Amino acid sequence: MHRAIIIAALFLCGKSQAESVPLILEKGTYLVPVIINEKISLNFLVDSGASDVVIPADVFSTLIRTGTILKSDFVDVQAYQLADGTERTTKRFRIRSLRVGDIELRDVIASVSPPEGNLLLGQSFLSHMKTWAIDNEHRLLVFNEVTTYPGEQSVENGAYRARSKFRATPSSSLMDADVALTAGEIRKHCATDEFRDSGPWPYKKEEAADYYPDKSRRAEEEGQVIVNYTIAKDGRPVTSSIHVSTSSGFISLDEAAVRMVAEEKFFPACRAGKPTTSDSTQPIAFYLHKK
Repeated sequence: MHRAIIIAALFLCGKSQAESVPLILEKGTYLVPVIINEKISLNFLVDSGASDVVIPADVFSTLIRTGTILKSDFVDVQAYQLADGTERTTKRFRIRSLRVGDIELRDVIASVSPPEGNLLLGQSFLSHMKTWAIDNEHRLLVFNEVTTYPGEQSVENGAYRARSKFRATPSSSLMDADVALTAGEIRKHCATDEFRDSGPWPYKKEEAADYYPDKSRRAEEEGQVIVNYTIAKDGRPVTSSIHVSTSSGFISLDEAAVRMVAEEKFFPACRAGKPTTSDSTQPIAFYLHKK
């Protein structure tokens, strides 16, 4: 009854629409279940003081290993000022789908904190809500004025369910992916704990479909190309090193794969916190229909 009153009151604000999500009480703290990329549910602390959604490094590593977060989701490395005035450099990545209750946001920017940190639902999610509040008495996280679109509303079991399709615009110094990395950006990348000893990370990931030659499509040529190449300390593929180790059987597809690799951009591999060259192998599939 009380929950119905809360939701009804929120509906009185013009055309605003509401969504309430039950909270979980854990060690004296209220947490909200969050579904990441439609694969895994984690309990987050709601923190309006956090600029981004925040995920600790150990949880982030698990998400990488399970394929929930992909290398292509990586955005950049950025410095944050902590409450005590010190700076911390961390990597940021894109969560393709973040769902709280029936509210889903896409392309939400998140950052990685030290392993001892908490999962935080910060402003990169909360700022898309006009208002939100925690109802301590009924253990609810209540959102008001959730943007919906025609045909995305439904009534189930007598309760209103809001369905949202927000698309957050990532703010990143690397959104212009055709701009080469600076030496300073590379140094910051390799200085972060997560990347001190790591392989290359793409920040401009090309798609095979964009390189599929028209004449190959018309001729229904299909196949997989395996390309070997070297990534230099500045993150660029060394043009002279790019070669096809396994052919698709079609010259035009092989040439397209080489061109695709040449135009990809990376943060370089890091060893002991310093950029280094590395060798890479990449399979590139050209198929008219998914296999």
